[in-house]
Amino acid sequence: MKTIYLHVGLGKTATTFLQTQLAYMSSMRKIIGVKYPIPKNWKINYDNHYHGNGHDIAISLNQSKTVNKQIDALDLYLLPFIKRGKGQNLLISSEDFGTLEEDKIQVLSNYIKDHDYKLTVIITVRQLIKFAYSFYMQMVASNGESRTLEKLKPFEYMSQPLTVLNNWSFLKKDIRFVSTQNTDILKSFFMEIPKSSFESVGTKIINRSISNGEYESLLKINTYFENDKKIC
Repeated sequence: MKTIYLHVGLGKTATTFLQTQLAYMSSMRKIIGVKYPIPKNWKINYDNHYHGNGHDIAISLNQSKTVNKQIDALDLYLLPFIKRGKGQNLLISSEDFGTLEEDKIQVLSNYIKDHDYKLTVIITVRQLIKFAYSFYMQMVASNGESRTLEKLKPFEYMSQPLTVLNNWSFLKKDIRFVSTQNTDILKSFFMEIPKSSFESVGTKIINRSISNGEYESLLKINTYFENDKKIC
């Protein structure tokens, strides 16, 4: 039985980097052992960043209120990938899979099994203090100003990893975790897909600096998360 590897890209866990690399490598046939299907309406430009190929699947599934509507959404967006895959292992990625509640995850899981695929979930995780730093810098960039984490009320965002883990936990032995602390995130990611390999393609990574004062405000919340390090 072939496998669908479903990447649940938690926010601020190098998701955009991974998805852009996957799009580039797939378009250039640089991935072996698993197929990362590119949506037919995509035109790959090597100066762009890309969201995951499972974006429409996750969004449409999330917006569908009944099981029948959810299956219709999967017929529209997931089934074409399955048909194009022609029995190959598939890799499907979306940050929005993290917003699915357990009942919709169950529908997705059953649908995949009904089409003779095994489901394996790959969740990328990160230490919460580093998540906070990255989230803070995104807010600074978006708002054009420096604001402390306390004013941004980030704690509700930082509960997301725990919510996601809880919603997907019923799959248990079919979940794999990849830590973005690893220096080679692509290598760590593909280690969770047996008999797969890849050839990396260059992509731009934007690094932003932060002042000492801003960083000190970040460090104030370190103790808040010190008991959660075993989770993320």
